[in-house]
Amino acid sequence: EISACLVGSEMCIRDRCHGLFHGRFFEYPSDDLSSPIRAISLVGIDANDTEGLAYLGGGEVAVAFEGGYGVYIADVPDGDTDVSVGVKQTLTLAPPPPVGNNGLEGIAYDPAGEVFYAVGEGQDGAAPRRFFRFERPSVTDEDLDWNDPALTVEEPFIADRALPGTGGSLDLAGVAFDDRDGNVLIISHTGSRVIQLDPTGDGTILSELTLTPNQWEGVSLVGPNRDLVLIAESNEMQRFTVSN
Repeated sequence: EISACLVGSEMCIRDRCHGLFHGRFFEYPSDDLSSPIRAISLVGIDANDTEGLAYLGGGEVAVAFEGGYGVYIADVPDGDTDVSVGVKQTLTLAPPPPVGNNGLEGIAYDPAGEVFYAVGEGQDGAAPRRFFRFERPSVTDEDLDWNDPALTVEEPFIADRALPGTGGSLDLAGVAFDDRDGNVLIISHTGSRVIQLDPTGDGTILSELTLTPNQWEGVSLVGPNRDLVLIAESNEMQRFTVSN
């Protein structure tokens, strides 16, 4: 199944789309999702279940993994042939959750502010929903965790208190940053909707889009008009025109 999407010339490498599947990227032309250009395998990830994908610029990508609250950083070279790339840095945002399969589900990046946003799924009560904000560390050549001064991780609001329901009714499955207004969009599998939040606010939902029930996992804003692209683990993709 595809668990994340990253689409659009402003966010992608060489105007290409990327689907994430258990540590592999599949690159597609941004105007044609029928045939992949190449596969990019992320090696050295210890069988972690990769879930979220963000492009940082300059050929760098960030990948969130579900085995803990962690993020891999890797360089992806230009090209049209299959390639394997190694992880050059791992960022661990918090101690791992006490139950498996409930770590990070999505990651987004604001390139202008050099700020990451990431979400913890929260379907299990022992691992509640979480919303993280952290700046790109100046240290880029070594692994960092929440105890390192070089990595400052914030939770602007306590997601399980600020958001309605529980992870069973509104989990946090993916996140995208909207550079037009500075808000984020979060997609929910259990809630079958996309919600809009101010990432510096108190977690108040600004607007939402109700979806047909599915195992929704990926959300992205596409191209100059910032079309909304959604991906489900059933490999269904939906594309919406977003009004200003």
